[in-house]
Amino acid sequence: MGTITGKLPAHVDIFEGYSVHLRFAGKKFHKKSLRNGDGFMPDMLVKLYQLPESDPVRKQLSANGIEIRRAIAPEKHLVLDWIKERFGEGWTSECEVAFTNQPVSCYIAVQNQKMVGFACYDATCRNFFGPMGVEESARVHGIGKGLLLASLHAMHAIGYGYAIIGSAGPTEFYSKVVHATIIEDSSPGIYRGMLKR
Repeated sequence: MGTITGKLPAHVDIFEGYSVHLRFAGKKFHKKSLRNGDGFMPDMLVKLYQLPESDPVRKQLSANGIEIRRAIAPEKHLVLDWIKERFGEGWTSECEVAFTNQPVSCYIAVQNQKMVGFACYDATCRNFFGPMGVEESARVHGIGKGLLLASLHAMHAIGYGYAIIGSAGPTEFYSKVVHATIIEDSSPGIYRGMLKR
């Protein structure tokens, strides 16, 4: 998912540079000393051959008027603007790469023809999931879970056996939803030496 620099994603509050409070699906998680000194989180590993079904989540979201679908090229400028406004330039750059893939490797959550969330894969690296973000006011419907499952099922469909969640923020969320496990000594991983403003 990348480092968190400049404007923080709306779902992350940093206290004194080492404590992290994470909010997903209306729940608050707390992890002490999860970040290393560079501001990175550990990567996580997911077994794509043991994913939960995504249909029940999609049906629940649909009942709330929320659709999870693959983004299409004409929406690129709208998707990137939405991400930049809420989550900053780093995640915008990663999502832009997702739009160069065929098919586009970005899923979006839409409610009343407005975007309320996104998730990418095969952006920063092949076989990596992320970044993912959900509108703060829409985090009680399970949108993050729906985006995660849609993306991981898409990765499995193209032949991956495992997926890596890069610089995973809400580790408890990923562990609970898809039984992801932390990859030891993976921080900062591929993000080592990344340029900073």
